[in-house]
Amino acid sequence: MKDLKVNRKVDAAVASTETVNIIAEQRTYKTRPFYVTPIYDAETRTYAGLNIFSKEDMEKANFIVKENESYMLQNGDRLLLPKDNKGQYILCRDLILYVIYSAVPEIALSRAEYKKGIHYFYLNNIERNAVIEVSKKRIVGKAYTKLSEASMKDMSDMLYYFGLTPLEYSAEVVESKAYGFADDSPQKVLDFFERRSVSDRLVFVNKLISYRLVSKDRNGYIMYDKVGLGNDVESAANFLYDEKNDKIFSALAGALDVKEGHKNN
Repeated sequence: MKDLKVNRKVDAAVASTETVNIIAEQRTYKTRPFYVTPIYDAETRTYAGLNIFSKEDMEKANFIVKENESYMLQNGDRLLLPKDNKGQYILCRDLILYVIYSAVPEIALSRAEYKKGIHYFYLNNIERNAVIEVSKKRIVGKAYTKLSEASMKDMSDMLYYFGLTPLEYSAEVVESKAYGFADDSPQKVLDFFERRSVSDRLVFVNKLISYRLVSKDRNGYIMYDKVGLGNDVESAANFLYDEKNDKIFSALAGALDVKEGHKNN
């Protein structure tokens, strides 16, 4: 909540209002109230999250936190968070409660962050959820655009990047799986295309593993003959792309070229 932008004028003009519904997931609190006690932060000498508000702010909002005071919330409670024309939250009682609830360990900030056994409730911020959903859709759209411009080799390499072994995949299966990753992990798809200097290294190592030019010992360490390359794909790539190990890199790159050449013939 440190990044919360607040208009300190309680009488500021309202341009829009965010609605936050409080949803109980634990059965006990579907019908029973829960009492929230603000958490005192000894480091800031205030209550968790509330250090963004001054004493004057609290008085303006007619909200004074007292020691050991609790605030009752119930399943279906609603907070209304007015915003000005600059998108800043206007200081009010519900905003302070929102900050308090956000700092309580029993309340998750969203449904996606809710964990059974840890949280009792989650905050369902309809407008915030919409912004997040649109952002995700935009990333998916960008990933789809990258794939629509990609060659079949690029898509196949991307599957190696994700740890698959597409050696026996048809072109249709490669494309289907590539678009599946665009739906499920769009940012990682974008990382593959936009950071090729990094992703190509990981693809190279995964190809070496797929063609059995390197192996993994029983501890998962990647080996080339008796030479240890690293305990994971990233560390093995760092080893092979180190100029000190150019002879090993060249030998493996040559062997991979032969394998891929046979596959394409």
